[in-house]
Amino acid sequence: MSETAAATAWRGRIERQQASGLPISRFCEREGISTASFFAWRKRLATASAPMFLPVSVVEPVRQGPAIELERPDGTLLRIYDGARRQTLIDVLAALAGETA
Repeated sequence: MSETAAATAWRGRIERQQASGLPISRFCEREGISTASFFAWRKRLATASAPMFLPVSVVEPVRQGPAIELERPDGTLLRIYDGARRQTLIDVLAALAGETA
């Protein structure tokens, strides 16, 4: 999936701001852009690059209903069952947050 020219330009601005060490308000003033646009594009691009769910396999049959259900803004549903291993939950939540192990 290719980015639009606007998304590419904003991604570059956001990266330049981070590298500049300047506060966002000062960077935007220097670039001649509004801080509102900067924050809106930063949020939009972060949402667009949010990690997807990774494939999983069930090693034992699940006999209980879900203890927790998490629904992402895009409607994807994650069900966590009683008895799930703690490390598995940590790994899944880290992947959803975009962290690496």
